[in-house]
Amino acid sequence: MRNLNCFASSLLFMNMILRSQAFFARNRPSLMRRVHESVKLASKPAKLSEPSQLVDNSDVFIFDCDGVIWRGDSIIPGVPDVLEHLRKLNKKIFFGNSNFQTRSIICSSYFILFGVTVTNNSTKSRKGYKKKFTSLGLNVNDEEIFSSSFAAAAYLEQTNFLATGKKVYIIGDVGIGEELDLLNIPHFGGPADSNKVIKLGPGL
Repeated sequence: MRNLNCFASSLLFMNMILRSQAFFARNRPSLMRRVHESVKLASKPAKLSEPSQLVDNSDVFIFDCDGVIWRGDSIIPGVPDVLEHLRKLNKKIFFGNSNFQTRSIICSSYFILFGVTVTNNSTKSRKGYKKKFTSLGLNVNDEEIFSSSFAAAAYLEQTNFLATGKKVYIIGDVGIGEELDLLNIPHFGGPADSNKVIKLGPGL
């Protein structure tokens, strides 16, 4: 039940992202004008002299992991204190794996997060990444972790793939399968087919 609740919370966040994308599509011309204005103003950004300004004006913090939270199997000094401080301030925190990218637009007094892509590493599910956090002494909730394996499962959930009665063929590692299992989406392939080789011939 806890896994389902965590997944539901994460899906709500993904739904917010999709709604933001739709909003951006409808209002692209006016938003892009404001973006260009913001870029001009930010061409020579002032150095942040008071860190509390950033913290006070931000509700959500999104962290890459490799090189930001940890390096290899070692936590980066100062990270636990930073995360604890943000949690005490009731800030929302999310984590992505390598090559975590965000695209954002700042328009007047509001902030639009219109795209979050987690790429390049589906070897672990959120459960797998949580083990890594735990091994480093960090207490992180499942719904705060966004891996590419979760993104794939969330997409299939959003598009009601289960109702098609089809199966997913996984070209990847165990992380994708673990996330699909949480939604009871049937699948095959993955590590079980890791030794298979495609024979290419003329015309292929």
